[in-house]
Amino acid sequence: MLNAKAALWVGLFVLLSGCGKKTEQCNKVAVASNAGIESVKKLKLEKPADFEEGAKILEKTSSDMKALAIADVRLKALRDAYADAFAARAILMHQVAKATDDTIDKGVNDVNVAIASEGKLVEQMTAYCKD
Repeated sequence: MLNAKAALWVGLFVLLSGCGKKTEQCNKVAVASNAGIESVKKLKLEKPADFEEGAKILEKTSSDMKALAIADVRLKALRDAYADAFAARAILMHQVAKATDDTIDKGVNDVNVAIASEGKLVEQMTAYCKD
């Protein structure tokens, strides 16, 4: 159902070494997001039930990320944006699961666009966490 271009982009954060609250908080976000990404990545995404399962995983990941105690104001804003992106992609995946042959290509394209925008958020978070 999905081609190679539609494969889920995995924005793995490099867990930062060192100490400090910012590093600790960055690592919390990275662990939560990577857990969701890796779970979705394991799905074949070939049939509607796969997309529904992926959507549920992304919804839980979004919720888990927002539940993290993040004191750093800038990181919290980035985390919220990233969690919102997961929730938005979950909605798109629900739509793809319900798509017909006439609408499946648009749905898959929308998921790919969402994945690309998540990549930009990962870059911003990685850059901020490296400072």
